[in-house]
Amino acid sequence: MAFFYIPCSLFSVQQTTNTKQETNLPFLIFFLSSCIKQTTIISMAEGKRKELYEYEPKILIALGEAINRNVKIHKWLLKNGYPELAAFAAAMQADKAAFTWLMTHGFNHLAAFCNAVDDDEQAKTWLIQHKFNFLLVLLDAIEENPKAMVWLRQHDLKIFVVIVQKIKELKDQQHRDYGDYHSIHFN
Repeated sequence: MAFFYIPCSLFSVQQTTNTKQETNLPFLIFFLSSCIKQTTIISMAEGKRKELYEYEPKILIALGEAINRNVKIHKWLLKNGYPELAAFAAAMQADKAAFTWLMTHGFNHLAAFCNAVDDDEQAKTWLIQHKFNFLLVLLDAIEENPKAMVWLRQHDLKIFVVIVQKIKELKDQQHRDYGDYHSIHFN
């Protein structure tokens, strides 16, 4: 029996007067049926750019290091044919030029993910509408949903567990910096 992880963001949860939560059941049934019809849990729609899980492990390790602000690795990604990953790492670090590059070069999914990590509900909705389910799993993991982390580990995607931890550490540091007026950049 296959194990399917459904990102929490795919559920429409509303609070009712009796404090129970209702799930958007028709959508859940549609989503599960589409997953069962696929030969893999995560499928790539035609015409979409490369998803993160399609990169080689060594490239994903480099991405993690670039997210961790390793300038040497960041430059390596740029020079070796992975400008989208270099821009993604920079956009995670709030680089507006990198974010714009992602948007103008067809990597909207990576740009949307960067915004979704920063609690942008429109970006999260966009990821849902365009079926970037793997990015939604990563988002759930960053938001500390234990089921997402278990799913990543059960599917031997430990490199993404590391990437999630690096993104979480980066975002935590950014939040600490935003609260410290000594570290605010006014340029």
